[in-house]
Amino acid sequence: MNRIVLIGNGFDLAHGLKTSYADFINWYWEQLKETILHTNQTFINDGLITVQLLPRRASGFLYYFQYGASLGEAVNWSGDKLIDLLSRSGDFEIEQTAFLEEIMKNIAEKKWVDIERTYYNLLKESRKEHSTITVEELNIQLQALTNKLCEYLKDVEENSAREINNTIKEKIYEPIKLQDIAIESTRESTRYFNDRCAKIHILNLLEKYQKIGILKNYDLEMLRISYKDDFGHYMQRDYKFVTLPEKILLVNFNYTNIADQYVLEDQKIASVIHIHGTLDEPESMIFGYGDEMDKNYMDLSDLDDNRYLKNIKSHRYLEKSKYRELLQFANSDKFQIYIMGHACGNSDRTLLNTLFEHDNCVSIKPFFYQYGSNDNYNDIIQNISRHFPNRQKFRDRVVNKTYCEPLPQASAN
Repeated sequence: MNRIVLIGNGFDLAHGLKTSYADFINWYWEQLKETILHTNQTFINDGLITVQLLPRRASGFLYYFQYGASLGEAVNWSGDKLIDLLSRSGDFEIEQTAFLEEIMKNIAEKKWVDIERTYYNLLKESRKEHSTITVEELNIQLQALTNKLCEYLKDVEENSAREINNTIKEKIYEPIKLQDIAIESTRESTRYFNDRCAKIHILNLLEKYQKIGILKNYDLEMLRISYKDDFGHYMQRDYKFVTLPEKILLVNFNYTNIADQYVLEDQKIASVIHIHGTLDEPESMIFGYGDEMDKNYMDLSDLDDNRYLKNIKSHRYLEKSKYRELLQFANSDKFQIYIMGHACGNSDRTLLNTLFEHDNCVSIKPFFYQYGSNDNYNDIIQNISRHFPNRQKFRDRVVNKTYCEPLPQASAN
């Protein structure tokens, strides 16, 4: 039996990386502020906003703040506040794109933003006769934002300590707990593990785990000798040996490479798939929307205009072999799903539905985020429920909170 670990942005945050959309948007405004304050241009257009200094005021941004405004005061302003004040000064013409405006509107109203969901909402809006944005403009703006996101995440990676969290490592490689397995799969799973008890070659798997620091206190050679004649009985006594995953696949939805550090050398147990691409290959980055189950998706598909489908994730998956490799892994054997830092929102709904309702899926276990006395377990399972047309399977396969636990954070190292 195998394990699939779904790795989302919360995984990077648990390692101390500032990779939330809020962090990114704050960086974007600060970067724009630095450009305005320290270069002598008169016009900026980064694909998301245009800033133009009117000719009558000064010969450039730097000159304007040196002689026409207080630079010291401006330095202390946040980037978005600076833009707001400049737009009302009468000295600048500033125009934000509809995409950036909608992002900022969501942040103001909700204190957070799902950029991919915002894109999809505008994509649907762009069909309307009186829309403020065309599909062509929206796709160009999404690409501009993706380029900025890539730049930001590269900076985060280069300036962050990226150490393995040993508690997370232990969770990724831990035995499969029978209490987590869905009722529909209990009998078959028990039969599978009992069969393992009778096969002494399970020691070869234990040896692989021992090489990566799991079960390191056990003398496996002694086990080979001492329990040769009664191996099955011994394995049944220490059932956790038998329930170790045969293979583990880390499905990384992030663009960073933190997950790679948990694929330990020479052990041939775990592997990683960067399902949305990597920062090393910016052209491979998949950033868009992936909900073919949405009631509006077929309307977009029926438009016979491929611009509306350009950034639908399920189409972008076909550009590389990663999605096929994921399906091959899912089809190869029964598997349990661990969710580490992935909110399971609708932007990945098509892929998640494929895994959650797969015939080989025996369990879905979310690791929730704990903040004080509160946590987001209910938020995660409510999101998971949207990927299950079959509600009975949802209630059976998702592990109840009693058996779940928080995702270890950076301080746990």
